Amino acid sequence: MVDRKEFDRKEIEGIAATMALPIASEMGVRLWDVLFVREYGQDVLRFILDGLEGKSIDLAECEAFSRAIEKELDRTDPIESGYSLEVESAGVGRALSRPEHFAAFADSVVEVVLNKRLGSLDVQNCARLQLATCDKPISSDVSSFCATLRGFDGEREHVHFEDEVGNLFSVPLAEVKTVRLFYDWRSGKRQR
Repeated sequence: MVDRKEFDRKEIEGIAATMALPIASEMGVRLWDVLFVREYGQDVLRFILDGLEGKSIDLAECEAFSRAIEKELDRTDPIESGYSLEVESAGVGRALSRPEHFAAFADSVVEVVLNKRLGSLDVQNCARLQLATCDKPISSDVSSFCATLRGFDGEREHVHFEDEVGNLFSVPLAEVKTVRLFYDWRSGKRQR
């Protein structure tokens, strides 16, 4: 039984991930992420699963994982308040948020949303970026863009990107709201 003191969201995510890892391993799936978020006035504990070795996750696997993790959550009761439980596949447009995510998808095209405008972050060498919704060059004074992911510097906590003309630039992870794999729905392919 978990001490029912008030945990912060990151602590709850960590506790939930620790409970979920053995279940995911036993099922032969990868735990991609765990999020404890507030949406539409309600707390949501979301488990995001990924297949191993290029396999996808299906609805039956999500349901089986949901039943197994629900039993474990009921047994340990780590969350004081009411919440909804969700289990989903990471999907083709998956969010990248951890160093291992950035490493696994280095050299992939990603869609990036920042907390601030890029120009206010004093990013150098970013001559031109392209938004997913337009085909013309834009200035670096944007808060969202597409670029090629080039890695993550864990020591400096920076994500490295390359723009469409080959300029490399880094953005502090703290200033990144979301990074998602770019999926070209017209071609039906992830851009790499």
